[in-house]
Amino acid sequence: VRITNPPGFAAPEFARIAELSLATDLLPLLRNELIVRELRGREVTVRLARSSDGRGNWIFEPGARDAVDEQPRRFRADWRRIVVERGLIEYAGDASTHRFELEELTIDGLTGQPVRLALRGKLGEGRTYTAEATSAPLFELAAERPWPFDVRLVLPASVLKVSGTTRAASDMSTMRLAFDVSTADVREIGELLDLKLPAVGAAAIAGELDLSPG
Repeated sequence: VRITNPPGFAAPEFARIAELSLATDLLPLLRNELIVRELRGREVTVRLARSSDGRGNWIFEPGARDAVDEQPRRFRADWRRIVVERGLIEYAGDASTHRFELEELTIDGLTGQPVRLALRGKLGEGRTYTAEATSAPLFELAAERPWPFDVRLVLPASVLKVSGTTRAASDMSTMRLAFDVSTADVREIGELLDLKLPAVGAAAIAGELDLSPG
């Protein structure tokens, strides 16, 4: 599967998937229902970039509709699981390119159920990291009430915990979270984020954040 970049970008491709498989129930399709038991992608590469005028290649314009178009049928989709095996996300900034690699990503409960995410990746030299995240059902994001989430990231020498709520209100979105980070080597976190952090050895930090536009 290949997804091309919009016009105005040097690289020809936005994303490439070496292999994509879909497990679904056939009979519900006759009732305009798509039940995706599992969508699995292998060797997924996504390259994020900005054009000279600042546009991001992850923003897609809607396609033009035919002049004669029948009333679209209502189609209900139920997503149960998404799996990515061996993924790479690249972001081309002004002067450098940041890379984020993962060995496996699994997301369960996308439609009407609490979301569960499990991530496993490599930092290099055989070292691995794991991440787990849970949240309320995605449809509750639009309910204009606090939407809870919880994240835990485990590195060989570091642990990051984040929990909080976000509220996507029509007047102003907000986020409140508490975080706790402890590490025996700050450079390890920098390696995960593709940043050069100073070698200050062991460190710990905890706090709370209230975020809102402006």
